Amino acid sequence: MPSVPACPLCETSAAFELAYRKEGIPIYRCRGCGAGKAEPEEFDAAAYYDASYFNGGKSDGYSDYVQASNVLHAQFRQDITLLKKLGAGSGHLVELGCAYGYFLDEAKASSYQVSGVELCEDAVVSCNARGHDDVHHGEVSKEALSRFSDADVVVLLDVIEHLPDPVASLEAAAGTLKPGGLLLMTTGDFSSIVAKTTGSNWRLMTPPQHLWFFTPKSLEALCNRLGLDLVHLDHPWKKVPFGLIAYQLLRYLSLRPSLPAWMHRVGMPVNLFDAMRLVFRKREAA
Repeated sequence: MPSVPACPLCETSAAFELAYRKEGIPIYRCRGCGAGKAEPEEFDAAAYYDASYFNGGKSDGYSDYVQASNVLHAQFRQDITLLKKLGAGSGHLVELGCAYGYFLDEAKASSYQVSGVELCEDAVVSCNARGHDDVHHGEVSKEALSRFSDADVVVLLDVIEHLPDPVASLEAAAGTLKPGGLLLMTTGDFSSIVAKTTGSNWRLMTPPQHLWFFTPKSLEALCNRLGLDLVHLDHPWKKVPFGLIAYQLLRYLSLRPSLPAWMHRVGMPVNLFDAMRLVFRKREAA
């Protein structure tokens, strides 16, 4: 059984049951909120998430993140548009797990003051070199977030599933937000039809890199406890580089060929409705 006696997301006691095994790693599911939790014996995140994770060196990473920058910028502009629609069109924005800073580029161009935290040192160097001076190297943690205060927006794009302790991380993020501030997250939807029908072969079930598999119910339960109210939930279409699509498909055949550069620079709209985007607003002080 998992090392926690109850689900830390919905706090249901004795909640977990074995759902799958993937790569020899047990995946447990909470009977209360439906979230999943991987239990790897050990995993060194700092060693794994280096430059090779972003340039095709890892089977479950990115094919070429830097070459795909134009596609990623276009996708991130859609998330900025949503933030503006929800009333957070300016102010201090903190991105946790900001990679090479392409979302921060778009936020800065849209008049936000930007900050970030990233575990990959090569990515941090790239961010700093491009003028993002307030991007820092380190894990997403209470200590990392302690340097920021009174944020208007906190962003985690496909990050929370990688974190060993999402409760502590979201608690720190909530503490960083101003009352009325927004928390934007994207992650897989473990309750989706695709996730249920593909089971252990779900494209986002890649332990030990992905440690958690969330449902809308699980994240709403946790965030409600942290003083965050859900104000937006969707399963948006996403522009994905051709190179990444090919890379992930070939992964199932245990193939990792070198792909031409153009495949990374051209994207196509994709939606399997198994990835969700959620926005929470921090409650005003009583």
